[in-house]
Amino acid sequence: MAIIYRRLDDAELPSFRKFCEDSWGSKHPLIDDDMTFEYYYRDRTDGGLNFIVSVDEDSGDIQGVCGFIKTNSGKEPDVFISYIVSKKGAPFGTAMRLIEKIEEFTGCRTINCNNIRKNTTAIYEFLGYTVADMNHWYMLNPEMAEFKLCRIKNRPKIESCGCGVDFSEIFDFCPGDFPNMLDNRENYPYKDAEYIKWRYFDYPWNRYRIFRIDYNFKTALAIFRIFEFSEAKAISVADFIGDRELIKYLGEVAKSIMKEMSAEFCSFYEYGVESGLVISAGFTTNEKTGENIIPLYLNPPLMKNIEMTVFMSSPEGFCMFRADGDQDRPNIEV
Repeated sequence: MAIIYRRLDDAELPSFRKFCEDSWGSKHPLIDDDMTFEYYYRDRTDGGLNFIVSVDEDSGDIQGVCGFIKTNSGKEPDVFISYIVSKKGAPFGTAMRLIEKIEEFTGCRTINCNNIRKNTTAIYEFLGYTVADMNHWYMLNPEMAEFKLCRIKNRPKIESCGCGVDFSEIFDFCPGDFPNMLDNRENYPYKDAEYIKWRYFDYPWNRYRIFRIDYNFKTALAIFRIFEFSEAKAISVADFIGDRELIKYLGEVAKSIMKEMSAEFCSFYEYGVESGLVISAGFTTNEKTGENIIPLYLNPPLMKNIEMTVFMSSPEGFCMFRADGDQDRPNIEV
């Protein structure tokens, strides 16, 4: 069987979607909902589709597909793998070759994935990627005594030393206000102005609140997701973009939002952040097997502590947050 790897073409979307449904075992909101598919996979630079397909050259049958998201439009972007599936009976190593072809096609400097299935970790380790669980932290609203969206048996006593910092909510993104932050390509992944606007300011599904943190000529954006269920509220840190030293002030922003909204807690998933910064911000680590439960899924709340497992090609200096890749996306019935 002669196999070719190429970019997905618009003309083959019907057969592509049929292949995904058959191989995945069900319809998938990223693939079958037109608006979601276009939003995530239509390249913002060249207008093509950010999917690589593996095809039997003789029959034209698709053997596997892999979708990706670029965090910047540079010549060597950082890339998140978003969706990958191969058909039963496809040539051995199809999924691995698809990832390699994305690296070749995009010229990316890093390739990563958020919230992978535990039973696939061996594949990525075989390819030489680093696989790890995200750290899960939380902060309770100090003014709340009872909780509906989480289960607290042992309330932690935490004192935050991150105080005296300037922060303000922003509603319109002006790249000219963030020259230092947007030139910081030493951050892995590097998120440019176009990505930030696309992912958080223009995002059509979730409600985000975005705050600017300024301290000692350093700047960062702290991005929070707002959850509401049955008149109860909670928040989570979706992303943090900019000087990571400012994460130690993240708790001050979180406490302000929780007080304003009467939110029960703030959840924070991350990989790669220095733990001392998070502790200084006033967050407590959430043990998966601990008595306190801080749900990942909140609409409705699923009272379980859930791990998010990630892989990355270059762990040195790399940070991953909850909304990276295709995570924190809508659950659309298709």
